Amino acid sequence: MIRTIALVLAFVVAPAIAAPGCGPASECTGSSDCPAGQVCYFGSCVTPAGDGGDAEGNLEVAGDDGARPDAAAEDGSGDEVAPDDTEDDATADGPDGTEEATDEDAGGGPEDAVEDDATDSPPEIEEVSDVVDLGDWTAEALPVCDGAWLGGYCWYASVADQSCDAACATHGGCNLAGTRDYAGSGGTDAQCVAVLAALGFGSYPHQDWSNNDLGCHFAWGSWTYWSTAAPTTCAAAAPGGAAAVRMCACTE
Repeated sequence: MIRTIALVLAFVVAPAIAAPGCGPASECTGSSDCPAGQVCYFGSCVTPAGDGGDAEGNLEVAGDDGARPDAAAEDGSGDEVAPDDTEDDATADGPDGTEEATDEDAGGGPEDAVEDDATDSPPEIEEVSDVVDLGDWTAEALPVCDGAWLGGYCWYASVADQSCDAACATHGGCNLAGTRDYAGSGGTDAQCVAVLAALGFGSYPHQDWSNNDLGCHFAWGSWTYWSTAAPTTCAAAAPGGAAAVRMCACTE
């Protein structure tokens, strides 16, 4: 009697423990293969529990296509996630959706321009020379002068009490225009001072007058003079005792 009761319990209680809240199971490939009120779950038709879950309330029922519940996205949302093809799109399109240039068609930039310019030859510069037409003018050579060239004349200092004729005898003769009209009675005191300085007498005291025809001269060993009392001549010479040194313009 006791053995008989145990067998009956084994056939009745075991199916209820195996699938709480579910009716008898039959094989299926989709919920359409199951009787009304049942769904296909792992190849078997089952009657869902009242709360739609398993014994702990966590069972997820397969859809009509019989797919496994764990085939959902990894984020647990249960929604199927489409394949991510945004990476390919990003390489072809820019942020605004326009197609970006690749390395192969990126020519025409500054670097290409530099390479093209490097092959160009530099511009040719024509040689220009200025030509001045001097007409019939010819340069005249300056006369030879062993003295001091000043104001267009060649100047020498005579020895004491010597005339300019004597001083210029070895230099082409006395030039009266220079001796009289530049530094003598017909010239200026400033020009006389300049001639004195050129011949080495510029450090002495100077007086802008004298009572003779010697013109520009040095006398008494201490003073220089510009004489205008009488017209300056080439032949004039100071009387003895003054030791006058005349500033004479000679031809050469």
